[in-house]
This record gives sequence, structure tokens and C-alpha cells, in this order.
Amino acid sequence: MMELRDVSAGYRGRPAIHHIDLRLTRGSLTVLIGPNGSGKSTLLRAMAGLLSPLTGGIWLEGREAARYTPRQWARRVALLPQMRSVPALTAGQLVMHGRYPYLAFPRTLTQQDQQAARQALERVGAEGLTDRPLQTLSGGERQRVYLAMLLAQQADLLLLDEPATYLDIGHQLEMLALIRTLSDEGKTLVVVMHDLTHALELGGRICLLEEGRITAQGDGRALLPAIERAFTVRALALRDGRGRDRVLFEAPERVKE
Repeated sequence: MMELRDVSAGYRGRPAIHHIDLRLTRGSLTVLIGPNGSGKSTLLRAMAGLLSPLTGGIWLEGREAARYTPRQWARRVALLPQMRSVPALTAGQLVMHGRYPYLAFPRTLTQQDQQAARQALERVGAEGLTDRPLQTLSGGERQRVYLAMLLAQQADLLLLDEPATYLDIGHQLEMLALIRTLSDEGKTLVVVMHDLTHALELGGRICLLEEGRITAQGDGRALLPAIERAFTVRALALRDGRGRDRVLFEAPERVKE
């Protein structure tokens, strides 16, 4: 579906990611992990079309990204950034923004647009927030509303930058379940995760970034040695009360002098 070939990108002409080769197949789930400053968000922004490659190029469905109009691109690719503004809108009004790529002048919302927005709010459990101003919502509530806007956009490729940020543990687990459901329904997803345990539990392909480069990728369990090295942690394989294997991480013991 999307292919990155030798992509370097960054800010003010200085690359923050270097010579990235990455191929996303339709319906795949890819999880990006890496230490702080490793280039995860920059890579996501390049995939979203917000950063032009300094080297290489990006292709979507066999067509170079530069050949899409902004509206065409927005119908296919949607980004949930980590940092977002809080405009003076209600939750329902914000979610309606996800329908803008489908509106012709003078941007009159149809019944179909309103239904798509309503279903998106219900999908994330935020239907009761429709008339609430964004400024009155908690961080977790706003996170769900922004995700609803993405779902209302109905793009095939969803780019999520730490979607569980600001959520309590219960809502974090609900978010992980929703991501898995979207993947099962055929959405193509790229998700940045800082919680390594949650990243492994999501499944899919793990890509480890270090200093702007993909240094390892594949099945999460196979990457444990690389993850331990990159984060300076130790992986612990445990079995929970339901007989499922889980991986937890802890700081390595200090070397005794």
C-alpha cells in the first residue's frame, strides 16, 4: 500500500531520519518503538505528507506522493499526532472536521457526513461528549475525540502517534483493543508506542528505531535482544492468570563495584 524508499527527512534541511526503507502492505499493523529522539514521530510525519523527503521518495498505492492533491491524500492517509491544539470547538464539531476531504464547495455537511461522525464518536465511546467544548474535556476524553475525528475521515491508512497518551490503564487497554479491531477490519495502521509491553501485545510487525534509522524489525519476541540493548532494560517473560505469556521490562541490576 505504501512504500518508503531511501527516505531521509527532518527539519530546516537537517535530517532526523536517515535512509528509511519500509513497505506497508494493505491491512498490516506496524508498531514503531525506539528511545526518545530516535525519529519515530518524524517518520510518521513524513509518511503523513507533512515533511518532504530530503532524499528518496514515498509511494502510495504505486503512485508517488507528490502526484496526489491534498484532498486525495487526506482521503487515504490520516494522522493522529502526539501534540495537538485545543480549538474553541465542541467535540462534535471537531469530529466533523474529519469529513472535510469529502466536502465540495461550500462545504455543506450531508446526512452521510453526520452519520459517519456520529458512528466514529460511538466507536471510541465518546458519544456523550458531542456537545461538550474541548476545553472542558480531560486529556483522555480529548484523545478519544481526536481519534473519532480520524475514524470519521475513513482513510485506509491510519498513523497513530502514541494514541494511549493521557489515558488511564482501563482506557489504554480499550485503545489497544480498538487498534486490533481496526486492523482485523482491514485498516492499515502504523502506531508509535512508548510502552514496550503494550507494543508487543499489539502484535504485528515491530520496527525499532535508533538515531533516525530502523535497526531491527520483525516479530516482537524475536527482537527482544535488540530491544534490551537499545533501551538498556531486561525483558522478563511471565505467564498471567489466564495462562497467557507476557513480557515485562525492568532496569538491569547495577554492576557491583
